[in-house]
Amino acid sequence: MTAAGRTTPPTARRADVRSRLRSTGPVVIRPADGDDLEGVVAVGRAAWRETHATLYSPELIELFLDKWWTAGANAPAIRSGRTIVADRDGEIVGMASYGVTDGRFVVWKVYVHPDAQCSGIGGRLLEAVEERAAGHDAVYLTFTDGNTRAESFARTRGFVHDGREQQNGLPDVLWMRRGLGEAAPEVSATDVSATDVPATDVPSATEDGDDRP
Repeated sequence: MTAAGRTTPPTARRADVRSRLRSTGPVVIRPADGDDLEGVVAVGRAAWRETHATLYSPELIELFLDKWWTAGANAPAIRSGRTIVADRDGEIVGMASYGVTDGRFVVWKVYVHPDAQCSGIGGRLLEAVEERAAGHDAVYLTFTDGNTRAESFARTRGFVHDGREQQNGLPDVLWMRRGLGEAAPEVSATDVSATDVPATDVPSATEDGDDRP
């Protein structure tokens, strides 16, 4: 409400959110809790839509958003402790989720809100996830073929191609892998924007612990 008792217009509310997302305050990387659910979904919907605008039709984008980026779809990973968030002054500006599928430690999602990108948040989220991969010899991630930003993100972090899956008329899914015994390359200031892109973006899921968006 405004001082005169009027409701703040939606455009003003959106401008306020964008302003907070672009804040230069410190970013804290931490495990997500139930209070973060709305922010996790908001980040995912904004970043996923922007990333896939040229890869899928508008109708498919809306279908996948309604399937993967809802409170119901993201709550299980938060409850089970498999979601990490980037928190800036109480605003969720990035998220990552992970799980173990067929014995492989997989980073299913790394997303940074478009208004908070180009500051290294994505790379910090990935590092936080990798710290939780104790007992595994490698970390895997996936993305849709044609998502060049995701591929740049992965290569910058030392990942190499590991395989591909056909998707029945949709773009293939690419898998990348980095051995945990291999030191991740240092990311220079000129490469920092490559650490702020969605790294995992597969629109399907088949197993428990599989949080593909």
